[in-house]
Amino acid sequence: RPETREGLVNVVRNSFRSDSPHRITPQMLGRIRQPTLVLWSDHNPGTGPEFGRKLASLIPDAQYSCIADAGHWPQWEKPDEHDSVVTEFLRT
Repeated sequence: RPETREGLVNVVRNSFRSDSPHRITPQMLGRIRQPTLVLWSDHNPGTGPEFGRKLASLIPDAQYSCIADAGHWPQWEKPDEHDSVVTEFLRT
């Protein structure tokens, strides 16, 4: 449904706007205490691996993994590699 897509896009955009009341700040990320996997891909348009590494660096003890030769949807583009990384993370 078009309105669902539009709503999702707005949520993501607003979470990074400096004037948004729903903005995700580095301080918020620094308070995360749950085990966290930041799973990225190296061909994600607009947010390359450096963005994922930066995000992971802001979350205490986060694990970072980057799937090579995948774009925005690594779970569909590289499902075996994606599932392997997630499964290993969940086992630890």
